[in-house]
Amino acid sequence: MIYQMGSGLMISILFAGFSLALALLLFLLFKLHKVTQFQAGQAELFNSRLDSKENDLAALTISAVGMDRKIELLEQRLSEVEEQLLEVSQHEQGDSSYHSAIRQAQDGASFDQLVDECNISREEADLIVRLYGSSDSGLVSEWSDKNRVDL
Repeated sequence: MIYQMGSGLMISILFAGFSLALALLLFLLFKLHKVTQFQAGQAELFNSRLDSKENDLAALTISAVGMDRKIELLEQRLSEVEEQLLEVSQHEQGDSSYHSAIRQAQDGASFDQLVDECNISREEADLIVRLYGSSDSGLVSEWSDKNRVDL
């Protein structure tokens, strides 16, 4: 009888052990399921953030291309403005020669001085001397006397 009683106790202990193992296994499966759901949620969140970042990158790329085109247009415009500025500067330098020649002619400079110092042609010097030359000095260019055409 002790043997039978020990065997029933043994079966009860084994049954309790299997029940405990089964409960532990079910608990672990439940936890694993929860962890898997959490990771799936995290993966979905990560993917949506990644999609958002890809959209942001695409928008930035489009903006960069647009900015590149604007910079290209601005560089082209700057080049045009530089050319215009150079033309104006050269024109002003030419005007400066004429202004200098006029001042010198008013101060009584000779025809040859105007040609040499102001870097103007003989015809220009003659015209300036005739228009702006000092009238009391009687200054008349030699070149205009030689090349005068009588009408």
